[in-house]
Amino acid sequence: MRGDTERLNLKTVKEFFFCYKERNFQMMRSNLYYELTYDNLMENIGEYIQNRRDSFHGVVYEDIVEVFQAINTSKENVKLSEFPDFIFEKGFIEHFEITSSKESRKGSAREIDQFRFNKKIMLEIEEFNKSCNDMKAGEIKSKSWIRKDVPHSYENLKESFKNNLTKHISSADNYSGEKDLKIYLVEYGDFGIEMCEDIDSNPNYFAKNKRKPDYCWNYRLSKDKNMLRYIYNYKDKINYIIMNYHDYCEIIKVASIPSIIKYMPYDYIITGRVNIIKSSRVNSRVGFNINN
Repeated sequence: MRGDTERLNLKTVKEFFFCYKERNFQMMRSNLYYELTYDNLMENIGEYIQNRRDSFHGVVYEDIVEVFQAINTSKENVKLSEFPDFIFEKGFIEHFEITSSKESRKGSAREIDQFRFNKKIMLEIEEFNKSCNDMKAGEIKSKSWIRKDVPHSYENLKESFKNNLTKHISSADNYSGEKDLKIYLVEYGDFGIEMCEDIDSNPNYFAKNKRKPDYCWNYRLSKDKNMLRYIYNYKDKINYIIMNYHDYCEIIKVASIPSIIKYMPYDYIITGRVNIIKSSRVNSRVGFNINN
């Protein structure tokens, strides 16, 4: 059954694509900000595209308009336990999450570790909050917890992506509603994968165009030739993939994947890492002097 996770992901995508500096204040103040009319969307679409121009892969202007209209007009499926998550006039948006940690029937190793950690420090958080009751005006108190993240690997990420994608495509095949436009919103928030161009994969190109290899601190599907080729096998079942990495979003047109790969001079070395995670709590007491 869908819930806050799906709504939050679509909200994150809207914040990323439908916000530019002149309207930041409005975005922060009101949920009504995203209730854009067709005219409002089209009036500002040039700003939206320019502000996020590096997020579009294999698309032309008309494609971006199509996806933006879908994002803007989609509504939650009233049948909460049924496919898809969101519906619009021409099709659907379906959300799923992938992980680069080990996955089992109980969930991903990262989710399980996070749950156990939150449970472990719950009493300490309560004690910290109680210790802040007697704070003086202007005083600030903080407490931090540091732990080692679970291991991450590219193999885990590939397996998670493929398993989830095939499962949701199977649901789409059985869906009787409108599906002229099929969009999958994929969430990856582990921050457990890094990528770097492999200049040895194209030595002739490097000899002519010597430059520093592109490095990505977080995973980007648009640079992963292996997964792009896999997804292209489903070009008749997927029109667009929207990736939400929590720090960035991108839109990939599946039918254009061969062209996307063609203009990538290098393969990428893709590897997992083990992060150090810091969780913090900060309380402050603000005081005001009121003079008659």
